[in-house]
Amino acid sequence: VLDPGLVARRTTETIRRRFLGPVVVRAAPAEAARLREELGRSGPGERSVVVREDPELGDGACVIEGDGGEVRLDDEEMLGRLGRAMTGGERGR
Repeated sequence: VLDPGLVARRTTETIRRRFLGPVVVRAAPAEAARLREELGRSGPGERSVVVREDPELGDGACVIEGDGGEVRLDDEEMLGRLGRAMTGGERGR
């Protein structure tokens, strides 16, 4: 994992920006407790958020599900975005 708190921070930010209603966050078991703590501390507003452990997800990974669709956050996804941004393939996201 690049930064142990990174997935929790990105999850909170993504929920705030993309979701209006209730949210379910499926997280790797190693991330679930950290996500619950972070979401409890800097909660995403009025939304109901449930964190469920998903042993099929690797460390540093989570999937956010709700009215904003399904968003996967993990190190591979983030490194891919960084690579695309560095090569000019992704701007303004």
